[in-house]
Amino acid sequence: DCILISEFVGDELDCTYSSSYKAGCIYTGDCDSNKVQLGSVYSRFIDYIGVIQIPHHGSKYDFNIDVFKAFDSLICPVSYGTKNTHEHPAAEVINTLSLNHFRPILINEQLNSIFRQRICCFEIKRNKNLSKV
Repeated sequence: DCILISEFVGDELDCTYSSSYKAGCIYTGDCDSNKVQLGSVYSRFIDYIGVIQIPHHGSKYDFNIDVFKAFDSLICPVSYGTKNTHEHPAAEVINTLSLNHFRPILINEQLNSIFRQRICCFEIKRNKNLSKV
């Protein structure tokens, strides 16, 4: 069994730790979520995925909330440059994620903008009752 421990460091350098038994992560890069159905592609792993990166820096043109609804309680890092001219991430993308109970985490080139993941795997020893009845 594995557990995902994520650390978010924000503007005030506050640390929030989140742990989940969903240690799977999908990093989408510049994928267009209008064209790729992540829930179908990763259908066998849905119960194990806790992190999905929002595609294309949070562009509203490459975002489709229906793709994410197959998953539950996601942490959603959004990487973007603070001086980009494309207005990434789009406010409507961040709002839609939040309204659908996903947790967007904004990551940029600033030194205090950090998203770290630590995945710890461990063995669960189950108690076996060896006594005869």
